[in-house]
Amino acid sequence: RESDLTETEQSFIQAGLDLRERRAAEREAQRQRELEAAQKLAETEHRRAEEQTQAAGRLKRGTFLLAGVSVIAVILAVIAFAARSTAQREAAVNHSLVLAADAQDANENGEVDLALALALEATGIDQPPPEALRALSSIALGPGTRALLEGHGNSVKDAAFGPDGKIVLSGSCSQLDSDGACTQGELILWDLTTRTELRRFDGHTDWVNGVAFSPDGKTILSSSGNGALILWNVETGDVIRHLEGHTGEVNSIAFSPDNETALSGSNDATPILWDVNTGKAIRRFEGHTGGVNKVIFSPDGQTALSGSEDNALILWDVATGEEIRRFEGHTDRVIDLAFNPKGLTAMSISIDQTLRLWDIETGEEINQEFFGGGPGNLIISPDGRTALFTGGNYLRLWNIEQWRETRRLLGHSDEIESVAISPDGRLILSASADGSLRLWHPKDQIEFRRFETDGDMLTAVDVKADGRYLLVGGFSGDTALWDAAAGEAVRRFEGEGLPIHPGEVAFSPDGKLALVGAGDAFSGSGKKSLVLWDIETGEEIRRFEGHQYILRSVAFSPDGRTALAGSQSVSTGDAGDLILWDIETGEIIRRFDATEDITTINFSANGERALTSSAYFSNITLWDVAAGQAIRRLEGHTDVVLAADFGPDETSALSASADGSLILWDIETGEIIRRYLGHDNAVWTLDVSPDGRYVLSGGDDATIILWDFEAGEELRRFSEHTGAVLDVNFSPDGQTAFSVAMDGALIEWQISDPSLDELIEWVSANRYVRDLTCDERAQYRVEPLCEE
Repeated sequence: RESDLTETEQSFIQAGLDLRERRAAEREAQRQRELEAAQKLAETEHRRAEEQTQAAGRLKRGTFLLAGVSVIAVILAVIAFAARSTAQREAAVNHSLVLAADAQDANENGEVDLALALALEATGIDQPPPEALRALSSIALGPGTRALLEGHGNSVKDAAFGPDGKIVLSGSCSQLDSDGACTQGELILWDLTTRTELRRFDGHTDWVNGVAFSPDGKTILSSSGNGALILWNVETGDVIRHLEGHTGEVNSIAFSPDNETALSGSNDATPILWDVNTGKAIRRFEGHTGGVNKVIFSPDGQTALSGSEDNALILWDVATGEEIRRFEGHTDRVIDLAFNPKGLTAMSISIDQTLRLWDIETGEEINQEFFGGGPGNLIISPDGRTALFTGGNYLRLWNIEQWRETRRLLGHSDEIESVAISPDGRLILSASADGSLRLWHPKDQIEFRRFETDGDMLTAVDVKADGRYLLVGGFSGDTALWDAAAGEAVRRFEGEGLPIHPGEVAFSPDGKLALVGAGDAFSGSGKKSLVLWDIETGEEIRRFEGHQYILRSVAFSPDGRTALAGSQSVSTGDAGDLILWDIETGEIIRRFDATEDITTINFSANGERALTSSAYFSNITLWDVAAGQAIRRLEGHTDVVLAADFGPDETSALSASADGSLILWDIETGEIIRRYLGHDNAVWTLDVSPDGRYVLSGGDDATIILWDFEAGEELRRFSEHTGAVLDVNFSPDGQTAFSVAMDGALIEWQISDPSLDELIEWVSANRYVRDLTCDERAQYRVEPLCEE
């Protein structure tokens, strides 16, 4: 709402609208000029045809000549028709481009439903331009509305996901009297697969303003404005029992993680802990002097947090009911709370228009943000990285670590009353005063496949040349061979408990051997290993002894006869060695003239040169492999360099750094060609696609970014990891890519763009598509226009 925005925000938005209108006007003027030019051309050609015909009549030549002139006239008429067709095609393409640009503008403003509708219109012509296809792909597969759930007749006060994420519960009022008071509460259970009602629960006689699922999903608890608390059987819809004890409106309810108790907060200022098996009140928590608006359990269930009209947050000992500490700082009533999944911090929002982050152990405020329009309805994602809260009729996504807004999502036509997030973090549910529930995709919906791993940290991945197998190394020191198609680990190469680092596993070019490096960079022991394995038998072939420091990176030469391995000093951090090994004998061929640490290695296609990166010297080095000498060092990053690779034609090189950037270098001159900016933190890994069109990078922000190599522009983000992405690799055909991360996940990603037909089919199954309004059709010149 406009009232929620500061004057600066309103000015910014208005400036954006003005700019969009000017651009649209300029594009429309250009389109009209092109159309008029084409029409003039057609008219000229037509006049010429007529003049030729008239001249032929005056000359009264023979039939043969007349026939020739007629042929010429027909040809000229065809030319005129072709000119008109060309003009019409150009007009259609221009309009498509304008609609695609408008769609992207709407998407950037958070108007995701409008953006998708415009993007679909932009691709509605024969052979739509590539820009329109890219706009539809980015919008359709980006954050947006998945579905609407419509069935309530009045404002929806609260909603919750079931533990399996397949059902949701919502509370409202089905009947109002002449004074607008609710006389019959409404509680609906929804099936998310079919997006239909499963069951209604009848029993409340006032607004249902609180709903919660038990952790086992077998029961639900609902609260209402008249103070009633009802426990229900999910399967049958029957009332199990009433929980009686509050003397005021119940505003908030929560189940304990162990499924045995529930907590409720009321306007009577006293949270109550209930035994859900008996319906008896176990204890009351005395301390607030105003109504309690929110109650939540900590993740371990041992403590609870409440927020009140008295401006305070109180942390309680659940077992004793005693106050542990108060969190003071808000200057107006606290309206919502959320624990971080680890339970170390909590967030709160207040009528004082602030969002605050608190340290649970000390009670101190960690961070604060003031909003011109008060935030509301707070939740935190399961990975603890993102907070979601509302601002009137829109959702705000907030990066907790960076303490900034990352996205807005608009769609509801009235205030959002409640928000919830699915257990896997992939869906958001919002309940609104407009009477609807809306399911949102908060992340990009790129097709991916998650492999079933044991959850231990994974640090390195390589793809066999034929794409059939993956080599995956982990912090535990073990390496696994995965069947890429089946998604199964088929063999394990047991290490010695020494951590494997990014870039320390490699297939030989023929796929028969695996080279694995490892080193203890954490305990200070300095232990290291470099082992060659037989892929077929899983047996150790030989060890390579000779590195002074812990192993940090390995690479086979293109012919597979040699390999380079680099190391990094643990004690000083600013030293390392680079050795070329004979694979057949295990002997050292050459020690390179290297004094810096080596964090990554890549050979050129002919094997004559190699590229390495250094963390502590923040550079990359181009090497003459035969001589073991540095050809050139490239410096420009402001922090440690963690990865480097050759560009597609090997006249350039790419590097990734903890400064959050990638740099493209001219190898011959050492000059910077361009920077790729988009990561929020250190970039650990990069890979160039086999066709040289794309670059993949992954970093501490748990995000993988797909870049256009030539333009340096971000094309797509992959956000399913919940820990730092340590290694990424394209498949040999470039259609997919594989990544590993600190979260222990191994994921395959779809890289290739879907066709228009595939996109439209995906949208039909996975996105809510609304019609354009009459005003929007007129504004964006989308036919058919509405009849007046």
